[in-house]
Amino acid sequence: MKIHLFSKLFLCAALLAPAAFAQETVESVRRQIKAVEAETAREKSLHDTEKKRHAEFVEVGRKKVQALATQNKTLKAEIDSLKAELSHLADVRQKTAGTVRWSRAARPSTARLSQRSSTPWCRCSNRTSPTVTKRR
Repeated sequence: MKIHLFSKLFLCAALLAPAAFAQETVESVRRQIKAVEAETAREKSLHDTEKKRHAEFVEVGRKKVQALATQNKTLKAEIDSLKAELSHLADVRQKTAGTVRWSRAARPSTARLSQRSSTPWCRCSNRTSPTVTKRR
């Protein structure tokens, strides 16, 4: 059995073709694996930066909440102080109003003064009717 040169070449090409195809397939699989690994590394990096940003956001939010709580506490204390001051002012106003009523009730009226005597109201003048002199 004689095999011609062309047949030998065809046979060698047929036997080597799957090996070449397999080599090409392995290389493409390796390229895909590298691409997937690179993509995974990139996404992991993005995930880590996102975690850091989120942690910073949470920390800033926590600080803001603490500042607002402190401000709220301060404002409540100021409100309580103002309420105490208002109640003190109301007490003083009440006492003053009571004193004014008492002094008005204790003071004789001008109609009763004119009926009491005919002596001058003020020693500095010779008038017989009571008059009010302005003080300077």
